[in-house]
Amino acid sequence: LRLVAGLLTASAVLALASAGGPLFLSSAGSAAFQRRLAPLSPSTAGLSFSMELVFPKTHRLQPATSAAGPSIRTSELMEIQRDRLVQLASRAPELGSPILSIVGPTVLAAHPQSDQVIDLRPVARSDLASHIDVVERVAGAGLWLPASSAEVLGAQPGDTLLLSSDRTASVRIKGTYRSLTATYPLPPYWVPLARLIPSPTERLAPGSQPPAVALGDLPTIRRLAGRMRWRGEARWELPLDRYELTLPAARDLSARIREVADDVRMSTFGAGYAVFGSAEFFTIGGIRYVDRRHSRSTTGLPGIVQDASETIELISVPVDTISLLGVLVALALVATAAFYTVQRRAVEYRLLSVRGLGTASTALRGAVEGLIPVSLASAPTVVLAYLVLDTWGVGAVDSADVKVAVVRLVLAAAGGVATFGISVAITSSRLLPLPARRLRWSAGLTDLVLAAVIAAAFAAMARRQVISDRPSVDLSVILLPLA
Repeated sequence: LRLVAGLLTASAVLALASAGGPLFLSSAGSAAFQRRLAPLSPSTAGLSFSMELVFPKTHRLQPATSAAGPSIRTSELMEIQRDRLVQLASRAPELGSPILSIVGPTVLAAHPQSDQVIDLRPVARSDLASHIDVVERVAGAGLWLPASSAEVLGAQPGDTLLLSSDRTASVRIKGTYRSLTATYPLPPYWVPLARLIPSPTERLAPGSQPPAVALGDLPTIRRLAGRMRWRGEARWELPLDRYELTLPAARDLSARIREVADDVRMSTFGAGYAVFGSAEFFTIGGIRYVDRRHSRSTTGLPGIVQDASETIELISVPVDTISLLGVLVALALVATAAFYTVQRRAVEYRLLSVRGLGTASTALRGAVEGLIPVSLASAPTVVLAYLVLDTWGVGAVDSADVKVAVVRLVLAAAGGVATFGISVAITSSRLLPLPARRLRWSAGLTDLVLAAVIAAAFAAMARRQVISDRPSVDLSVILLPLA
């Protein structure tokens, strides 16, 4: 029992040393990635596109040639963009539904019954009404003002607000909301617009107070933009919906996000017009020029994937070195277990030698005897290590790394079985007198050479069949009957 327990222990150490490395690196890689991903908002980690737009009621398309492109209603273009994003993003289901933001220029706002004037920054964002703290509201469309700004103007929901810049327009006040500054740290939904929302702890110089953010639904902001001929920014976001990613899964997603970004930039419709681009035409000295504007894409995922990968690369060499040393120590323990096994059964092995059992046959017999203990100890050890790391470890273990660990486990177990068989053969040969020992080794050497020929023949056939996918008759097969 002690010898069996020793072999089981050596096999467990061998399994843990060989398969534990990939599992540990996988868990550590997931933890390194998650640590860098956690501070990012879904929109920052996902994919976003921004483009400058000149907002008339209609939008000038960017053609594939220098000829003037036709015009299209801005609302129609936005629908085309949304549909195309949904279509292209289908290859990355980890990304959520598109979110559109339109940020207008700073305008002056006044109330007809007040002499106060304030700066406003009109902003539209998909589904914004469910992400603000409403103070007062009325039915219908219009702008949402911060409660503090409405108080300065003496305005109430339902009143009319006058906006002016190069042009003027009037808009109805839909309601008032609690200032977003008071919600710091900002909810993930508002993080992409953080540059417009100062922190309450930020010290601002006198006169440098940013304009108040006036929120509106997309139709309202588009109408104002068309009336006032705004030059503003449109931003599409595909937020990251799934944060529970391992490092290999994040690498794959990062590559797919890059493909989506490239396809968006090249996306066209109709007669080759850019879906995410615009063109402004102007004349200087009687010559007509075109100013093309392309979309700019940003994503935070590839950067943090690269950082996490570099971190794992730094520790992979020490981990692999420790694993190798552990494998060598475990194989030495397996050989020791084989030595004591033969010593305890010396009479049996002497009798087998007298009956003509060669060295190769003794090694094979020992390997068969060691197969069951090595298998019984290896598989449960790796399963337990996986469960511990995946449940209580620093990070989740990726399924691809589990496959690598299983392959290493099988190779290590085969090496352990072979080491046990060879060690049994070597130790048992030392139990014989010197002349018999020499005779046995000469016969055993012949067996080993023939076994090597058979292995080489199979290896050559396997290698050629892997390289060539055409079935063929391999001449190496003639070595088998010769062996």
